[in-house]
Amino acid sequence: MYKNLWNKKLLVVLGVVFLFLIIFTIFNYYKNSKLEYISPTENIITTKITEEIIQKDSDNDGLKDWEEILWETDPNNPDTDDDGMNDNDEILNERDPLVKGVGDINKIISKKEESLQTTQTTLTQTDILAREIFMSYVALKQNDALGTQEQEDLIQSITFDKLNFEPELNYISLNDLNIIKDSSQESLQKYATELNQILSKNPELRDDNIILKEALDNDSPKILEEIKSNIIFYEKFIDDLVKTETPVVLQDKHLILINLLKKMIVNSSQLTQVFEDPVLALIGAKQYYETVEEIINISAEIGEFFKQNNINF
Repeated sequence: MYKNLWNKKLLVVLGVVFLFLIIFTIFNYYKNSKLEYISPTENIITTKITEEIIQKDSDNDGLKDWEEILWETDPNNPDTDDDGMNDNDEILNERDPLVKGVGDINKIISKKEESLQTTQTTLTQTDILAREIFMSYVALKQNDALGTQEQEDLIQSITFDKLNFEPELNYISLNDLNIIKDSSQESLQKYATELNQILSKNPELRDDNIILKEALDNDSPKILEEIKSNIIFYEKFIDDLVKTETPVVLQDKHLILINLLKKMIVNSSQLTQVFEDPVLALIGAKQYYETVEEIINISAEIGEFFKQNNINF
């Protein structure tokens, strides 16, 4: 169900489901802070729309529309299973809102919990996060804690804990580089010249996160092919850097630059999976900018070294 919703109307669902609302907030934070200016008026309008979405209860059964999506009940029918008790009351009374009669809601919860524990290694990051949030949501719902500090704590946990993990990465080591012991002015100038040549022969590429936004705006996986093309250039860039004769005095900075580029490739690859695993793509979008900033910083350090040593670049 989640995958279909994401594939059809990703940005709409981001603002509807509790899980997707969190993702929407984080994604737009990074998008807006890096790519465009959002006026206070636009922010107020966005906030009001978000609040309306959160509070919307189309069938007036006490179960918000985003909750209906979690339970797979009908947001336009207050009594989905037509057994005389509305969907919200059934959940609060631990009855299955999809089964006519008593129906034990704990069977649904137990099944989801068991599935999470036994199949987590085969799930996407979106699947895992969705199931974890569902279990947390159920606890909040049954304790009448939705909209309280407990909910805020859950959001904080998701934002700062579950969306911050480092992907596995095979880093390059100094042994993989072409290090030379000569750090003379001549060797440093040669290194700077080669570095400049490598940079100049790579085309100016569009920001991968801008491409991601465009793909989402147009609901077009095809647009993501541009990110895949960018990755090919990143890989060629790394290959050239590994082969470059690097004076020992710059070996550490050179190595950091290469490994940051490798990390950026992983981040960009995560972006290309947005229609299959949007949470993974969200993590990639967040880390992509962090990685780019680190690349800019280490490049500036190398540039400063050239300046201090009168190396033309």
